Parts: sequence; structure tokens; C-alpha cells
Amino acid sequence: MSAISSRRWRNSSPHAGWAFATADARDPDIIQVVSQLPKHAHAKLSTFTSQGLANTCWALATLGVGSAEDLTPFAREIEARADEFKPQELSNAMWAFARLQIPDERFFDLLGDMCVRKMELFNAQNLTNVVFCA
Repeated sequence: MSAISSRRWRNSSPHAGWAFATADARDPDIIQVVSQLPKHAHAKLSTFTSQGLANTCWALATLGVGSAEDLTPFAREIEARADEFKPQELSNAMWAFARLQIPDERFFDLLGDMCVRKMELFNAQNLTNVVFCA
């Protein structure tokens, strides 16, 4: 990927990561670009929607990219805005951290409590994602 197109993808990180993961893009060059998204997104996380935050975490986990260092700023932003998150967004974010084996107790405790509060809104897939985290 050229430097110019790489820069474009980084600037649209919530959508770029999701698109690559949804397409199951496993090309090493694409994985390298996606692996850089968290660092470029950290300064902009407050501008992400709840769906953008959850989708970015989900995409990174789906592609097997991301470390605790990469995702801790996402966790803090998600925690600060947890009330905004729909069941699918909560469960996808939790699934992503579990899938990447990021043991953030604070994150899981807070989002777990939020899941309990919103339980009547959860569908089978949302519940499955949360159970995966246990």
C-alpha cells in the first residue's frame, strides 16, 4: 500500500478497520496498516461514535491485531461513555478484549455491570459474545 493510501486509511480508522475485517482481508500489507490504526486513533477517540469505538475494537480482534497498549485508550473512552452503548456495541467491545486476551478488569467490570442493566435488550448473539468473555 502506498504511503498516501495508508494515510487515508488511518484518517478513517473506525471505518477502515471494520471494512478490512468484514472483508476478511488477511493480506500482510493490509494487516500492517490496520495494526497502526490504534496509535493514530488515540488522539481522536473522543470523536468516535459508540459504534465506531466498538467496531474498531471488533475489527482489530477479528484480524488478530492489537495489544493492551493499543487498546487501553479505547477501554478508557468506552468506560467514560458506556451509557451510550447499545447491547451489540457493548458485547462486541467486550468480545474484542477477550479475544485479544487483554485482561482489563476495570473494563470488564464496568461493561459487565452495564450489560446487566441492559439485559432485556440483548439478543442471542449479544449474550453469546458476553459469555465468551467469562
